[in-house]
Amino acid sequence: MTNHHVYRAAAKELGVRLGVIADEKGISQKSISEVTGISETTISRIFTGKFCAKSDYLVCLAATVGVVIIYSDGG
Repeated sequence: MTNHHVYRAAAKELGVRLGVIADEKGISQKSISEVTGISETTISRIFTGKFCAKSDYLVCLAATVGVVIIYSDGG
């Protein structure tokens, strides 16, 4: 598996996890959209793993739901 494919899989998994966290905290996609400027449709696609978001979107979404993304190269 290439680095690109690994990134895409990890980004999708992270997006789904952020959706779970938002749901657990009772934060609606609408309110996330209002804060971030990311459309509700895009947020929905990220949270369901149907869209591979770039890191800037993921960092923005993470901050909005109150978590920090820490990168680890596995080492």
